[in-house]
Amino acid sequence: LGYTRSTNPRSGYLPLSEAYHLHGNLGEAFYRLKKYSAALQQFDTSIQLAVAKSAYRAQALALINSGEVYLDLRQNDSAYGLTARGTHIAFGSGDYDVYLYGNGILAYLLALRQQKELAYAKADSSMLMLNSKQGLNPYYTLLFLRTLVKMYSRVNDYRQVAAVQSRIIYLEDSVRKRSNLQMEKLLAAGLNNEIALLKLQVAEAKAADKQNRISIAILFLVIAVLVMAGLYYRRLLREKLALAQMREKISQNLHDDIGATLSSLNIYSNLAQ
Repeated sequence: LGYTRSTNPRSGYLPLSEAYHLHGNLGEAFYRLKKYSAALQQFDTSIQLAVAKSAYRAQALALINSGEVYLDLRQNDSAYGLTARGTHIAFGSGDYDVYLYGNGILAYLLALRQQKELAYAKADSSMLMLNSKQGLNPYYTLLFLRTLVKMYSRVNDYRQVAAVQSRIIYLEDSVRKRSNLQMEKLLAAGLNNEIALLKLQVAEAKAADKQNRISIAILFLVIAVLVMAGLYYRRLLREKLALAQMREKISQNLHDDIGATLSSLNIYSNLAQ
C-alpha cells in the first residue's frame, strides 16, 4: 500500500496489487480475526477506490464482504442491502462467480427471515446459472455452495444438504486434480530449467577446460621457445669462447715464432760481424 501511494508508482502493475484490492485483502484479514470495525473500514476504502477506477468486480466483492460482516454482527437488514448491491454490480459486469457468491448469502438471509420460498427461488436460480456457466472461479463457487449448505441446514432440508455437499466434493476434487496437474507442469518446467542450466554449466565448463588447455599449451610452447633460445645462446657463447681461445693460442704461437725468428736473426747478425 505504501508503494501504491508513492509519488511515482510503476505503471502497468497487476490489478492484484491495486490499492483497492489490497484494502479488500486487509478487510478479509480483519474479518477473519473478528475485528469487524477495522474490516468495515477497509472494505469501505476498497469500495471508494474501486469506484474511482471503475473496478466493478472489486466494488461487488467489497460490498458483499461488508454484508458478511454485518451478518456476523446479526444486522441482517444491512447485510442484505449491501449484499444485494454487490450482486447487482457483479451481474452487470459479468462477474458471475461473485454474483453466485452474493446470491448464496442472500438466500441464507432470506432463510433467516423465514422466507423459505424466496430463499429456495434464489438458490434454484443460482444453481441454474452455475450449471449454465463454464470456467467460473472455483473459490467463489465453493463459497456459494457452502453458504447453500448453511441455508438448507437452517430449514432442515437435509436432502438438499446432501446434494450440495456432493457437488462440493466433486468440485473440490476437480480443483485438487487441476492443482496437481498445474503443480506437475510447474515441476516439469522447473526440471527442464534445471536440465538446461546444467547443460549450460557443462558447456561453460568444457569451454573453460578447453581454454585452460590452450593456455597450458601456449605456456609450454613459450617455455620450450625460451629453453631453446637459452640453449642456442649458450651454444653461441661456447663457440665465441672457443674462437677466442683459438685466437689467443694462435697469437701466442705467432708471438713465440716471431720471437724465435728475431733471436735467430740477432745471432746470425752477430756471427756475420
